[in-house]
Amino acid sequence: MHTSSMTVLMVASVFGGCVVGEEDDIGDHDLALAGKTTAMIKIVQHNIEKKPDVLQRVIAHAQNSGAHGIALQEVCPAEVAWLQANYGSQWSIGAVRGKKRAISGCDLPDGTHDYPHAVVIWTGGTGASTFAHEAMARPATAPGAMVCVNFDRARVPVHFCSAHLIAGDWRDPATNIDYDGKTLRLQQTTYIKQLARDQWFGGAKNHFGIIAGDLNGQPSSEPLDKLYDGALGGTGDFTEYNRNGGNRDGQVTAHPDDSAAKKIDYVFYSTNRAPLDGPAVNVTATASDHDMVTSSVQMHK
Repeated sequence: MHTSSMTVLMVASVFGGCVVGEEDDIGDHDLALAGKTTAMIKIVQHNIEKKPDVLQRVIAHAQNSGAHGIALQEVCPAEVAWLQANYGSQWSIGAVRGKKRAISGCDLPDGTHDYPHAVVIWTGGTGASTFAHEAMARPATAPGAMVCVNFDRARVPVHFCSAHLIAGDWRDPATNIDYDGKTLRLQQTTYIKQLARDQWFGGAKNHFGIIAGDLNGQPSSEPLDKLYDGALGGTGDFTEYNRNGGNRDGQVTAHPDDSAAKKIDYVFYSTNRAPLDGPAVNVTATASDHDMVTSSVQMHK
């Protein structure tokens, strides 16, 4: 499938593989005690609903909790610029613009609304490579995009992505053809699965993949089946920890005004290097209509 190599925002980035060297000298506090065979990675995921105050709260939480990665959705361009100005000298930041203007928020001087972005951050330093996946379904103009940052953790190549998948049915404004949202969302999760297998841990590769985002699908839905490991009843190669054993139902993460609360925000880890079950997930309410999800994994080295 086609992906674009254009990253809307790239802070001190280098095109190519994992180039950051800070993680080569990891202290004992970052490694599990059992023979240093694992390394901990903490991820914060949040759809901030285009709210600057929520963004600042997420950043403060990530800093205070020692998060290694932050995945954000519905970030207005002004807030992307704020992140770059305030943290671009410390973190690797990538962003990709969404394909639909905001209905509210991201205000422009002429009274219209700008395009929210998906953002991915690695807090371990500058210089990590980022890549924007702008087209994940057909037609390519369908809503939904993903941006990834590549870094090394305990000498393991890690691919960490922030994804925002299509929410509902969509009419192509160029052709007036209607598309089923679930069908497009299935294409998008299939894209993620194929990307991981081909480029991250397929064949002789044994990299580690992390997919965090607002995936706009409930855990029992067909599109999410593509990501869940077969041991959890899916067809994919990933696991997530906001659940109860083999039951995918966990804490709800979204509270939209027009429908019941649901679990649609996730942090998925590839099971080639992550255990099927892991530490409890912290789901925290903010002023957004989505909750903030904090999840940790003990990555196998």
